[in-house]
Formats: sequence, C-alpha cells, structure tokens
Amino acid sequence: MKGIVLLVSALFLAACSHDGSAPSNDLIGNYYLQGVMEMASQLSLQEGSNFEAVVEYGSADGYAKGKWSQDGQRLTLRRNNEGLNGENDISQFFDEMVLVIGDDCLTIEESRGCYVKLPKRHASE
Repeated sequence: MKGIVLLVSALFLAACSHDGSAPSNDLIGNYYLQGVMEMASQLSLQEGSNFEAVVEYGSADGYAKGKWSQDGQRLTLRRNNEGLNGENDISQFFDEMVLVIGDDCLTIEESRGCYVKLPKRHASE
C-alpha cells in the first residue's frame, strides 16, 4: 500500500511540474512578417513540429524547412535544408531563429520583427 501511495504521489508531482514544453497545436498555422522594412517573409508552422519559411530582402531571398520546438514562451526553428543556391541566398536567416510567443504575434528575439498569424480559411471560401 505504501508503494502505491508513493507511486501515485510521484506521478502527481510529475504532472504538476510539467512546464508546457510540448508544442502547442494553437501555434500551427501560417504567419507573415511585420515590422521589418523592405523585408517580406512567411512562416508555416505545421503538425509534427515541421515548418517551412520564405524570406525576401531586396534581391536576396531564402527558403527553409525543418523542425520547430517550443520551450515555455519561446519557439525555436531548426533548419534542415541547404537553402537556395547562389550569392543572394539568405536562408540562414532561419537558422536557430528564436521567436517569443505573444498574444498577437511571434516576435523575433532581439528584433522588432513579428510574425502575425493569418486567419484560418474555411472550406467554403
């Protein structure tokens, strides 16, 4: 009996100490970048913790796909593709990018840039 009480107590404490680091399904969706002059970017957070993203800055552009993870209010992108070929490739823009989860956007850490979520489209549209 004492062993069962200890086991239940341990499971309860483990559940209470969970920090919510599992990726949130609320984050899944398509986002566009705001607040960065002359730069356009879109980010798609997908199920299975996958992402795809594009960025354009002047004549340079980049494409990335990889995995995203969540740790508390921070989301980290980890690119696993080589990007685009050429001297104007800025795919590394997404390497280890950290986004801070806010009420209305995902803010690029140490930047004014903010990814705003696009509203979901209904099948009838």
